[in-house]
Amino acid sequence: MGMSSGSTPEINVTPLIDVLLVLLIIFMVVAPLKPAQFETKVPQKNNTNQAEPNNETLMVVLKTDNTIEFPARNKVTPEELQERLSRALADRPDDQKTVIVAGPTKLAYSNIVNVIDIIKGSGAQTIGLQIDALDLVTEQ
Repeated sequence: MGMSSGSTPEINVTPLIDVLLVLLIIFMVVAPLKPAQFETKVPQKNNTNQAEPNNETLMVVLKTDNTIEFPARNKVTPEELQERLSRALADRPDDQKTVIVAGPTKLAYSNIVNVIDIIKGSGAQTIGLQIDALDLVTEQ
């Protein structure tokens, strides 16, 4: 009842080839029906709706010599920053508790993170990092 030791099993590949040919024909028929390119709609720049700068925006400026300025052009220590920011943010609604951090790229990342931690501890809901026009706020 056992298999003889001299025979090896053979795989019948005819059904496999039949299936592959059917799939090939299906893909050849369907391929021309697919769109050749994807259409994307890129939003156009709208210059008519320029946002007005908000005078109530709080900005913390970091200088290359690791000094902190808040509000504009007033040097503060980290402890003073937390105290002043807490007072400034206390009277604001949650959707207006946004603070912008501006600093040069030469500054160590750890210094920026320390200031962000102070700002979060002061009650800020949103913290933004200024990346454009840094020379206007970080001049020494």
